Amino acid sequence: MDLLRQAIAAIAAAVSRPPALLLGSLLGFGILIPHRLGITFGDSRILLAYAFLPMLFVAAPVAIGMPRARESTTKLYTWLLAGIILGIGLWAIFVTLALVTMTAVTYPVRPVYPGPAALLSQLLYCAASCWFSGSAAAYLAMLFSPKAARNAMRVLFLLVLLWMQFGTSLLSPRWRWYLSSIPLEFVGAAALLLAAGLTNAIRVGVNQTRPIASQ
Repeated sequence: MDLLRQAIAAIAAAVSRPPALLLGSLLGFGILIPHRLGITFGDSRILLAYAFLPMLFVAAPVAIGMPRARESTTKLYTWLLAGIILGIGLWAIFVTLALVTMTAVTYPVRPVYPGPAALLSQLLYCAASCWFSGSAAAYLAMLFSPKAARNAMRVLFLLVLLWMQFGTSLLSPRWRWYLSSIPLEFVGAAALLLAAGLTNAIRVGVNQTRPIASQ
């Protein structure tokens, strides 16, 4: 448990640096977006996208911590688990602040809140996406360097922000139809399978480099 707490503290410290990125995201996704959408926010697909936001924050710190995580398989799994736990915590903060903003904006009208089943599914999507992004960042860090993995995650962050702002409006009608026909359950299952495969590849790499490090 001490190792897990240390990993969570290290990732949380990395997420908050620089603080402007996290505070700006809280302002945009926690206040501005629900304020603009108003009463429709709680029943909109944009709320579902919040489950995929934390993966953009935890990926880079996981990549930066790879030199430490490569010391043993236990440290690797602990580092990935810490990223998932912190990602779920960030998701809860984003959603709570957004729902509070929606409630304040629509008062005295009672808005439509997501049900427990919807929140549970979003939590699972958040865990799956954080595991995927963390393992992908760790794999890139192992192949290249933590800096290269961090830059790749920054590009992913920019792409997701563009998607949340413009959606599929920039795509051709054919691609829009293709994307709309893909069920979200398939996306979650694919993320889990890819995350499991990447984690296993990293584990093999850790086991192969351990004898070299011990010599």
